[in-house]
Amino acid sequence: MELPSFPIPLPTAYVVPARTVMEEMATAFALGIQDRASRKAAPHKKPRRGIVLVEYMPKQYVMNI
Repeated sequence: MELPSFPIPLPTAYVVPARTVMEEMATAFALGIQDRASRKAAPHKKPRRGIVLVEYMPKQYVMNI
């Protein structure tokens, strides 16, 4: 089987934390979310590219979710 020559987009999770996460705790927080997602999500939906913590979701992207 030959792999496609075009890049395949990897699932990425953009997360807006409910509480402020200190910078030194951000990595542990993101790893906890990634661990939970890999247990709960279907294999093709697991965030393989990682977790990105953002302060807010721009409205144009919220409409596409």
